[in-house]
Amino acid sequence: MKKKLLKKGCILGLTSVLISSQIVLSTAPFIASAEEKIINPTEEKQQEDVQTPELVEQKVDGATDNDKTEDDSTKEDKALNPFSELKTENSEKKENETTVNEAKSATDPAPKSQRDQRAAISVSTFAQFRDAFANDQIREITLTNGFSFTGNITGVRNSNLTVHGNNQTINMGSYYIHSLANRGMRLTLENLNTRGGRFGESYAAISYDNYGHVTLRNVTHQGGEYVLAEGGITLGGNVNARITDRQNLSNSISVWGTRAPIGGGGPFIVEEGANVNISQETGNVYQGSMLLGMATQFVIRKNAVFNLQAINSSRTTPPYGDALIVSRSTITPVIESGAEMNLYTGISGLRGIQSNFSGINVQPGAKLNINTNGGTGIYNSSRTTLNFAGDIDIKNSAATGQTIYAAAGSSMIFGGQDIGARSKGSLASTPDMQWNNVSGSASFSGNNTATNSTTNASFNSQFRLQNVNWLTSKTATGIENTTINGLTTASTVATGTAEPNSIVEIKANGIGINTGVANGNGTYSISIPLQTVGTTVTAQASLNGQVSNIAQTVVRAANIPVGTIRPDVYSTGSSSITGSYTGDVTRAELFVNGQYVSQGGTFPSNGSFSYYVNSSRINLGDNVVLVAYSADGTELDRRTVIVVSGVTGSLWPDDYRLGAASITGSFSGDINFARIVINGVPTNHWGGNFNSANGTFSFYVAPNLIGAGDLVTIQGFNSSDLSTVIDEVPVQVVVQGTIAPNDYRVGDTNIIGTYTGDVVRTQLIVNGQNVNTGGNFVNGNFTHFVPAGRIQAGANVELVAFDAADRELDRQTVRVIANTQGTITPADYQVGDTNITGTYTGDVTSARLLVNGNIVTPAGGTFDQNGTFRFFVRAGTIRVGDRVELIALDAPNGRELDRKQVRVIANTQGTITPADYRIGDTNITGTYTGDVTSARLLVNGNIVTLAGGDFDQNGTFRFFVRAGTIRASDRVDLVAFDAPNGRELDRKQVRIANTQGTITPADYRVGDTHITGTYTGDVTSARLIVNGNTVTLAGGDFDQNGTFRFFVRAGTIRVGDIVDLVAFDAPNGRELDRKQVRIANTQGTITPADYRVGDTNITGTYTGDVTSARLVVNGNIVTPGGGDFRQNGTFSYFVRAGVIQAGDIVTLVAMDANDRELDQTNVRVNPNIQGTITLNSYTAGGANLTGTFTGDIARGRITVNGVVGNWGGDFRQNGTFTYYVGNLGLTAGDRVTLTGFSLDHTELDDSTITVQ
Repeated sequence: MKKKLLKKGCILGLTSVLISSQIVLSTAPFIASAEEKIINPTEEKQQEDVQTPELVEQKVDGATDNDKTEDDSTKEDKALNPFSELKTENSEKKENETTVNEAKSATDPAPKSQRDQRAAISVSTFAQFRDAFANDQIREITLTNGFSFTGNITGVRNSNLTVHGNNQTINMGSYYIHSLANRGMRLTLENLNTRGGRFGESYAAISYDNYGHVTLRNVTHQGGEYVLAEGGITLGGNVNARITDRQNLSNSISVWGTRAPIGGGGPFIVEEGANVNISQETGNVYQGSMLLGMATQFVIRKNAVFNLQAINSSRTTPPYGDALIVSRSTITPVIESGAEMNLYTGISGLRGIQSNFSGINVQPGAKLNINTNGGTGIYNSSRTTLNFAGDIDIKNSAATGQTIYAAAGSSMIFGGQDIGARSKGSLASTPDMQWNNVSGSASFSGNNTATNSTTNASFNSQFRLQNVNWLTSKTATGIENTTINGLTTASTVATGTAEPNSIVEIKANGIGINTGVANGNGTYSISIPLQTVGTTVTAQASLNGQVSNIAQTVVRAANIPVGTIRPDVYSTGSSSITGSYTGDVTRAELFVNGQYVSQGGTFPSNGSFSYYVNSSRINLGDNVVLVAYSADGTELDRRTVIVVSGVTGSLWPDDYRLGAASITGSFSGDINFARIVINGVPTNHWGGNFNSANGTFSFYVAPNLIGAGDLVTIQGFNSSDLSTVIDEVPVQVVVQGTIAPNDYRVGDTNIIGTYTGDVVRTQLIVNGQNVNTGGNFVNGNFTHFVPAGRIQAGANVELVAFDAADRELDRQTVRVIANTQGTITPADYQVGDTNITGTYTGDVTSARLLVNGNIVTPAGGTFDQNGTFRFFVRAGTIRVGDRVELIALDAPNGRELDRKQVRVIANTQGTITPADYRIGDTNITGTYTGDVTSARLLVNGNIVTLAGGDFDQNGTFRFFVRAGTIRASDRVDLVAFDAPNGRELDRKQVRIANTQGTITPADYRVGDTHITGTYTGDVTSARLIVNGNTVTLAGGDFDQNGTFRFFVRAGTIRVGDIVDLVAFDAPNGRELDRKQVRIANTQGTITPADYRVGDTNITGTYTGDVTSARLVVNGNIVTPGGGDFRQNGTFSYFVRAGVIQAGDIVTLVAMDANDRELDQTNVRVNPNIQGTITLNSYTAGGANLTGTFTGDIARGRITVNGVVGNWGGDFRQNGTFTYYVGNLGLTAGDRVTLTGFSLDHTELDDSTITVQ
């Protein structure tokens, strides 16, 4: 089969790299819709393709022509690395080092290899190399020498293969490796050099579609597009890739494919310490050098360097060649601390990053450098947050180029860096604006600043994103720019702006005339002597050894007007030109292409101005000049106004199915008109329906306008200017189709089945061998001829579907069955039944129904795996006396295997006799006769259960009844049927039996949470009545063992109450019994332990029903109730400080839950307080006295040479103490006494020492 080259549809892409720290990054506008490839999702025709061979015996061949000496390899590797002479600081550190991931892989064997013990082999030929991809019994392979590809590797079946290249080189030529059919395949390449390799314009040299993942470590590549992996890419060690194949449309490395949704494939990871250099050096960059549409992550790990560049190539006509990196995924790329990402391109108009990223996170210590030529450095079509906590350098080498563009509501967040910027129109080597220590956010919409909210007031007032083509944290000077306002012969003060708190020196014709200090807001006002006309006055700031630029002005006569004007960038369609001015400007004149247009303008005292323009008067490309005048008509300044397009927007077309009547999709911005371009030629098809309310559009496509294989793009315009293309994106033309082959029986001449969509032919593959191509496809059905004998039992048969352009649309396995056999045994059929039932054996999968010799149903029936079947019969189809036959088939309308007559029996009959039902039972029971197989339950005329019941062969039945369904006063009917929801045979009323029962409550102790006891009979609920009042209407848990418990809220029952418990056969049902509950008297004792004055608790033990206690001191109630009475019989009772003193009479009164007094006992206070204290020796100058103590000593008081001092000391539970004396100035010979006291200040002991 001839393979056609495939065209690419929408792709996403990442691009080229900046290489060294001297290259700076910039940013460019972005259209996030274009980011997929239109590809042929087939496994390519296997010229020398894999046939899933057995594991081959390995032997090492002699050296081949591909072998290289060490010197040759070294030279070639150096040539392959375009960044070798531009090493960054990080990359120099990392050379010849083992990365963290490499070290891990060397010490930790792959978990899968530990699990399944697959083979590790050596290979020396392409055939052996190819075979490993088809054999999942191989874990890893090691190359013993280099070789060249002689065919493609497709149909990959090895789920996780590692290739140890041993620094060998393999030449892929014009061949490729492609994995599609099996999901989640993984490939790791280590220490390997590859050359060549290509897959038309659709895939790469190595393509792992269908969620496949590729890992590259210490590899080089030179040739075609390197890697495409839908399930993610991991890069580690040193990776150097040069894309040098001159194919028409090209990428370098991408997380992209055909199966995963946007943002749903796998991660793009650069491992810690890795040094990655990717250079796209020829061909047309297609969408992006790197496409990350399916990426779930984008992370550059710590201390890694990632360089991507596009040079010596070109950008195709938009929308192709949009950016170095392109992605529709909404992920947030992360550049970790110590890592850097460098993006560089000299291609005119190529952007740096074009995406839907929700943000970019440059961590502290990380670097992001982007350098473009006219294309925006970072272009985001949605709202984004750019977290610039590290170093950034975004430079556009075009004078009017942009740095950053994103949707409304976007922001940049700075982390305290010094920020510099270069004005549009300038290509100076250093920034002309600078702000120090910028922390905070700068919000923007498109390329226009909205608000600046940072800690730097000058930045907030001066920075305008739309006016800069370079944004950097690598500033040329350490302090901010200095300015000086105009001076006249009458001026006595020089004013301007400078670095906050810097010293500003004013000079006249080079001679200093005064100095001053700029305030915290960065403005200064310095007195000067009167100057003469023409004197040059300068201002320069200095701070901490750093000096600023020199600002100057020329003194003019006091009566001569002077001033300047600085217009902002003007966007077409705007109604005014804005900007700033100085001096005596009061009006302006507008000139367009040398022609006077108007005069006017508003020039308020705040230094900003606005000049009204007719928006239709200025167009993109016009030469616009604004001339400033004073009130007396003196021309003061004239400036060119930079004009940019004010019309923006993006298109996101849906996939277009060939033959559909319209292209649909979504849009943003000012687009309200469209045109389609087919194969690069604009058509005369204009228009479209653009709904601004919901952001969707549709564009009519005439019949046969778009054909299979056409490359289609759609251009967006604003109807006010049809000469300017706002956006142009590819439309993916989808050719669809599926096949569904029936089972094939050995010996048949055709495979038959159904198809959908654009299928026009099929290819038959048997055991991996191509048999033939062809087929007849009509009205959704197909046949494919099978040569005699080509398919045998057990064969592996595949049928592959193609469209008219030989694109693979579907691939299905055909089930092969041998000559079939089987039997069918239908059960008797009762007239009126909805199914014929029975059993079958063998290969029966369908049946045909004949009534009186006529085919009623040609094929039908449900044949379950357990050997039973059911065959639907429409009402009235079979009557008594009919001859009915059932024919067994091996497939619908297939081969007849068996034929049996079905015995038809007359109408069914039967009776049902339910037994008495007792309220609360879970079943109605009874007996039945005849053909009863199901019943229906009616309560008070309402259907409760439509069909149910278990009808045993012994003539008894039981019918489940949910709790509460039947009450004593209900009318209950049971209806008998011959089948669920079948024919009614009988109907009987169910008699409700009278209920009975008793309840016997146990004694209740006040405070318990339940009344317990026993019951008999039909009791299922109870009612609690206290003193004649109903407390709980219905409740209780009545267990099957005849016991019950009834919940009682706290405080409900007190001593002396009359409590009754009433038994019912159902909640609020029939009363069965009533009993009084006896209240048990409470009792108990309390035994407090001795209490020491100052303790926070009285403790002790208790017995019985004690739940609380009352504290009485000297006859007065201190606390009416309290205490913590534990289940182990102990208690503690809190005592506030000072409540109990030595000598007090203290009583503790024990009470039950109803505050009934059970016991009272006196508490002994301070029995036998005693203790000793012993000082250790002390040397003058020490901070503390130390020593030991016993007993009840809790504090000390010092006496020095007879003078009594302060209380204090730290007396620990281990019997030691310290007493601070560092502030007393004790000297040798001083006599020191420390007296020990108890908590109630009772003196217990003292100890005396002499200071050493």
